[in-house]
Amino acid sequence: MWVYSTGQHCSHQIRIFDYRTGRSGKYPQEFLEGFNGYLHTDAYAGYNKVTGIKRCLCWSHLRRYFVDALPKNVQSPEAAIPSQGIAYCNKLFDIEEKLEKLSPQERKAERLKQEKKVLDAFWAWVDSVRNTVLPKSKLGEALNYAFVHKKELMNYLENGHCVISNNLAENSIRPFTIGRVLNML
Repeated sequence: MWVYSTGQHCSHQIRIFDYRTGRSGKYPQEFLEGFNGYLHTDAYAGYNKVTGIKRCLCWSHLRRYFVDALPKNVQSPEAAIPSQGIAYCNKLFDIEEKLEKLSPQERKAERLKQEKKVLDAFWAWVDSVRNTVLPKSKLGEALNYAFVHKKELMNYLENGHCVISNNLAENSIRPFTIGRVLNML
């Protein structure tokens, strides 16, 4: 099941569910033919087939990578680096919450004022710790995910209509996902 959604800040919210038998990138390529603009997605490579778009990747997905990298004992020294990644993500989400009611133009300006410095610190931190952890560890995967997808993670800053996560679409498709899991039982 593929879901296509208008942006969070659109006055008329629309969700289109497109049932397809697989996850091939040809499906969004066909559906979005002729569309130009920002596309909020996860990092699935199938979206790379869609032309005329600028991808905005989801910071909730990145945050989840850091959460998954936390050891069982979150008070242990090993928790320091993933906790810092989570803290950066949380700071961005806190700022976004405060900017929610602004116009797209004001939101973009405030993001550049308030979030850009957090993002600059985050990317400097990623660069400083990325090569100090095992690349195939959960933490290494989190840092590499951020490093590899930096451009797409930053694209939301360019337009006040864009959002920091694709939670709207994720939440729209959740009932199908839960139903699929329950049908397997």
